[in-house]
Amino acid sequence: MVACLVHLFHCTTSGYVVEKCEDGTDFWEKVPGTIPSSKNNHVVKDLEPGKKYKFRVKAENKFGPGQPIETNTAILAKNPFGNYVQAFSFGSSSSLSS
Repeated sequence: MVACLVHLFHCTTSGYVVEKCEDGTDFWEKVPGTIPSSKNNHVVKDLEPGKKYKFRVKAENKFGPGQPIETNTAILAKNPFGNYVQAFSFGSSSSLSS
């Protein structure tokens, strides 16, 4: 199993929800836990090496979750540098980059 580091950029939220989806499927699985808005990254664990995954993030506030922001392309789960597969970030724009 490998992991992926997700970078989060602070905005006015109570937290974030991260979901993963194996490429080629439409089954989105919530990554355990809610990430507090004070954090700017999150490690997604237990990814199968050699499989591609899409990720999406929803910001939450007192009104509920917002619309998800999704990675532009699927990310191959591999472990070239130790504990992390690949980092991706999101900010005020409406897209993620890998």
